[in-house]
Amino acid sequence: MVDAMTLIKEGQEYFSKRNQRMDNDTSLYLLDKYVFRDENGKKLDDMINVTLNEPRVFAEKVMTIIGSAYMQCVVEGRGEKGKLSDKDTTRIEEFLKDLFISVDTRLLRRGFRHLHAFLIEQICLRGTIASRNLLWQNQDGTYSPDILPCDSRYLVYEYGVDGIIWAASQTYRSQAQLESEYPDCKDIPSGKDIEVWDFWNKEVNEVYAGGRKIFEQENTLGYTPYVIVEASAGPMLLDKDFITHRGESVFATVRDLYPEYNRLASILQTLNVWSFYGPTQYESEMGEMAQKPEKAPYGTRKVIPVEPGRGYKPFPINDVRNAARQFQALISSAIQRATFSNLEYGTLSFPLSAVAISKILQQRDAIVLSRLNDLSIYYQQTAQMLKRQYVEGGITAIVGEEGLEKEYDIDLLSKKVSIKYKFYTMSPEQDIANHSMANQIRPDLVSADTIRRDILKLQDPDAEKAKIMSEQSEKVDMAIMLYNQVHSLVDEAEKISSSKEKDRYYVKAELVLRQLEALLRQRAQGQMAGYNFGSDKAEARPKPLVPMTSGGGGGTQSSANEYDISPEEMESRAESRAVTVRRQTDEGE
Repeated sequence: MVDAMTLIKEGQEYFSKRNQRMDNDTSLYLLDKYVFRDENGKKLDDMINVTLNEPRVFAEKVMTIIGSAYMQCVVEGRGEKGKLSDKDTTRIEEFLKDLFISVDTRLLRRGFRHLHAFLIEQICLRGTIASRNLLWQNQDGTYSPDILPCDSRYLVYEYGVDGIIWAASQTYRSQAQLESEYPDCKDIPSGKDIEVWDFWNKEVNEVYAGGRKIFEQENTLGYTPYVIVEASAGPMLLDKDFITHRGESVFATVRDLYPEYNRLASILQTLNVWSFYGPTQYESEMGEMAQKPEKAPYGTRKVIPVEPGRGYKPFPINDVRNAARQFQALISSAIQRATFSNLEYGTLSFPLSAVAISKILQQRDAIVLSRLNDLSIYYQQTAQMLKRQYVEGGITAIVGEEGLEKEYDIDLLSKKVSIKYKFYTMSPEQDIANHSMANQIRPDLVSADTIRRDILKLQDPDAEKAKIMSEQSEKVDMAIMLYNQVHSLVDEAEKISSSKEKDRYYVKAELVLRQLEALLRQRAQGQMAGYNFGSDKAEARPKPLVPMTSGGGGGTQSSANEYDISPEEMESRAESRAVTVRRQTDEGE
């Protein structure tokens, strides 16, 4: 069998091109200072170097959207008597929630961030998320979930026909940290930044520090306890070097554009400086044969008398500026088409219709939704792996927020279930557009259920339908409204600890109950009291929040095809408006 360090070195060579890609993306994200170089790679000392913040702003916007998405765990399964009861599935969902709370508690103690934040950063910037998942035995004999997040830039692994054959993650740790985790080891190197490899396969776990083995134990699980999910973004071609392009980051389509943007900004800023003190031409009747003056008498507010056909004049740079403007429009539009529009950043200077908003935000969905799906796959596999370890180890799970831990027995966890994680994200702009489109749909053409599911994209359309039916029933029958009010007041009273305040709610409930009793007595006598059968009449539709296909009342702005406006046109319109505002302001002064 090939030894672990040999496999690790071969893995590093195999992933070298992908790692270089990750390093380049990290340089973009951290805004490493741009340096203008010539075609031979030599730094030009007379250039003004500019580093724009575009890649950082874009990446953090993506991570913010993903981080704000609502995550829902859905458990389904079948028992001996058919489908599992809602009580069992809800209990397992509570277990999984408490499981990841315990994971975060342990990570914070070790100096890590919350797991979810780490995973979001990895799937966006690295394109791959990974972790080693085990149960850690505490001193009191209980077991806690121990998830070690792995930076995929420092991870090597190999797949087989039935999963991961082996995996090893690299970290840099101090002697004190290693001695804390491996107290029985006697051969730990000294120092602060020791290269550590944690190697796992289906038979053994080996730890190498500074190139030598310091720990070894048997892997009794029978499988490599790693979950690795490569981003679905990127090509799925099977060329020889396919791994270089697998699991792409959010910079996949703009990786080479951002340096060009910095180059352009550097050129423009250099031209601006040249406007004050730039290169000059020396005119002479001798033409190119003229001797170049040792020092040009050039400076601010200097007047230099010269003979006709002789002297200095500024070097023509206006053509360069014009070409730069054209290239700026070209590269700006290319970056917008590949990332986010101005609407996403809140810098759009003119209104859009519901159709235009939906069309523009489709690009956001292309970037965000695939990565939300990758996170879903990771959580599903991790939850199943840790649940399996509890069951196969015969361990009662005690997990949850510290001080409020809950106990989950083996009988519950051993039930075979399907675990799915769903993410829901919605921007205010998209929400307004969806409501505007839903408001314009004829109810005799599309069902209300389809509107709730496909147009409004509600998280729980069935629950929303139940709420609507409850509200409608209260409008039709006053008895139902009074009945619900009584129960609501009693429920609120039960939540209050102050006896004085509790009594107030009970008194209110008693008064409402008397109204209900009086109403029911009238009905028992044959009266139609408390009914409102006219409430089902069609109400006038409210005015949509934004127009469906018009530009929002600009008056002079043509809006027939405004959702086809290119990023270049958006920038041009914004610039024109800014110029107009400045001119009007100056005239006002």
